[in-house]
Amino acid sequence: MPSPPMADFIESYISMKQHVYIRFGKWHEIIAEDPPEDRQLYCNTLATIHYAKGVAHAALGDVASAERERALFLRAKANVPESRLLHNNICQDLLAIAEEMLNGEIEYRKGNHDTAFAHLRRSVELDDALPYDEPWGWIQPARHALGALLFEQGRFDEAEAVYREDLGFGGNLSRASIHPDNV
Repeated sequence: MPSPPMADFIESYISMKQHVYIRFGKWHEIIAEDPPEDRQLYCNTLATIHYAKGVAHAALGDVASAERERALFLRAKANVPESRLLHNNICQDLLAIAEEMLNGEIEYRKGNHDTAFAHLRRSVELDDALPYDEPWGWIQPARHALGALLFEQGRFDEAEAVYREDLGFGGNLSRASIHPDNV
């Protein structure tokens, strides 16, 4: 079934709120967020809300709730049409980053650090593969989550390298994939 007129180009902006909440660690606000009533029209927003709730629960140490939200996220993600866009980006590509980040956050809280880092590194690869866009298609640089959790595990040299690359000091990324001054 085709999307309603303009939904493919406008609806994705509504999900930005969830990214801002994640960026500032507003875990309880995220968990309290109600899903949209029209789940077909707001399919990308619904998927993003479940992603955000999964991250929030994981950050708060509630792995069981995070896993329930991941299941809801995956179900909602499957209903987002390929025609749904955020500027130059296909929302399914953005939700693939969300999936890897959510998997990484959950695995990290389960104590599976190497598995978590593999998921987060995959989210970095997917983020780097996005076409250039302003604002960024994926609001939370994937390297920030990876770097923070590496740092938390005492893997300081790896964390530093991840952050330096994100800032553009590594010299290996295209301009579209670096976030200068984004400390």
